[in-house]
Amino acid sequence: MRRIFADLNQVLPAQIKWLDALVCEQQTRAYTCDRYGTVANPAAPGDLRDLMHVFAELMFQRDGRYPRWWRAIDEQPDH
Repeated sequence: MRRIFADLNQVLPAQIKWLDALVCEQQTRAYTCDRYGTVANPAAPGDLRDLMHVFAELMFQRDGRYPRWWRAIDEQPDH
């Protein structure tokens, strides 16, 4: 069982890096700005929004909190 955890610890950063690259390719559609900074664009196409959701969930698994940009527009970030 220890081997499985070691493999997951190696896979998670690779998945995050891959999703980051995919989202960055569509950065102008993926993000917008509000008074608190960068935020996920609610007008982003559904497939991009789904990809960003997976990206945010993996970052939560890694960091124990969602990324600053994964919030509603004008919602004050927790961190």
